[in-house]
Amino acid sequence: MGRAVCALGLGLGMVGLFWAAFSGPFPLAELCTRRHPTWVLPLFERPRYTAVAGERFILIIVAASLAYLAALWLARGVRGGRAALPLLGLVPLGLLLVLAPGYPLLSGDLFKYVFDGRILAQYHQNPFLHVPAEFPEDRFYDLVYWKAVVNAHGPLWRLAEASSASVGGESCRDAVLAMKVWPGLAYLVTTGVLFAMLRAWRPERAVWGTMVYAWNPLVVLEALQNGHNDVVAALPALGAVWLAQRGRLGWAFPLLTVAALVKPLALLLGPLLLAAGLRQAAANRREVARGLGLAAALLVLAWLPFWEGPATFQGMAREQLFSGSPAKLFLTGLAWAGLGLDRAMTLTTGLSTGLFSILLVSLLLAVWRGRLSITAAALGVFFLYLLVAAQWFNPWYLLWLAPFAALADEGPPRALGIGFTLLALLVYPLQDEALPIVVAVFAPMTLLALRWRRWLGWPGPGASSEPVGPPRWQVAGGG
Repeated sequence: MGRAVCALGLGLGMVGLFWAAFSGPFPLAELCTRRHPTWVLPLFERPRYTAVAGERFILIIVAASLAYLAALWLARGVRGGRAALPLLGLVPLGLLLVLAPGYPLLSGDLFKYVFDGRILAQYHQNPFLHVPAEFPEDRFYDLVYWKAVVNAHGPLWRLAEASSASVGGESCRDAVLAMKVWPGLAYLVTTGVLFAMLRAWRPERAVWGTMVYAWNPLVVLEALQNGHNDVVAALPALGAVWLAQRGRLGWAFPLLTVAALVKPLALLLGPLLLAAGLRQAAANRREVARGLGLAAALLVLAWLPFWEGPATFQGMAREQLFSGSPAKLFLTGLAWAGLGLDRAMTLTTGLSTGLFSILLVSLLLAVWRGRLSITAAALGVFFLYLLVAAQWFNPWYLLWLAPFAALADEGPPRALGIGFTLLALLVYPLQDEALPIVVAVFAPMTLLALRWRRWLGWPGPGASSEPVGPPRWQVAGGG
């Protein structure tokens, strides 16, 4: 009981820290219509306007990360169901109530979501073909940074955007808060789903395992304050992997399709689910075929109202975007060596995509041969993609990885997920500069990946080659 109380104290401390550092000084109600964005500044640059100094941001994140890690250590001894309500109810709700009214300090994507919703709900135009630049008289026009860009989102998210934009109306604060409802709900539901899954699978770590996700500083900042839709798409993706782990592929593929209809990045898990399905008995393969058929029908039905030819998919083309990634550093090196920009981009894209494809095949073979569980492999898919193939890297992409870090039954995959999420927040004060980001974030994660390579599909010397069986799913009572 004492450990749970101490962990709760740390959680409430995180709630207070985030309010004092982010929401209190930067209330959405006062700053929402400010044309000059409120950001985290580069290191050692003094604020000339309302902003967070880079070194102060790092100190805050270090304090929150230490509290998070200490709470996880304390909660490892907490097994009683009574501890779940304060640790997994009170603290997440406190974080939601504190961060939701705060200005989105780390990204302006929420304002783009609102505007895209208005394109559909108010102007009755197709947001896959029309951009904010076409509506310069709109009251949200000056709040959007990417005015001529179609976001790489799916039809379900377009409907969510439109519904929130309709509810928010002409009020900036109300529109942004209405848009935050979706990631806020997804965060709370994911917390509950993870607890239910772990309680049925590994009841001894149901509380602290769920805290791996629900208390993660990156998760709460990117989902609750900055409102990124990745947390919404990651929820059905988590459900799809859970169903696949239980052998219910017929429903796993449609659920993964739901995730892809929010954000197509979910399709990275498609080959993994297919490998898991084909590895099973012939009867289950027929279920896989039914699931794929249902998934295809969902895709067609969802895209049909927006379909206006191949141009409908223009937002998916991102091959010329590079920022804050190893690919960006490699591209810069090629350009410095005298290679033309177009050729450098083509070479960088080909090498990063090719390397990821090789790593993905290795991961799929590990699943096929039973050396790696589906949950660990799902984490590995997103880990390797973000480490190698994501030319345009943003910290909120790790919202895809975080639920699988909480669910992972093995320590190394979980550590890879936690480490990546905590280090990724350094991107903000480093201002997307590729070299320092690669040194501070990607190099440590690469070293850990090499050390624990068997958990990414490469059996190391002396590694066990025994097949990984399915988890012991059973209904377990709380102690």
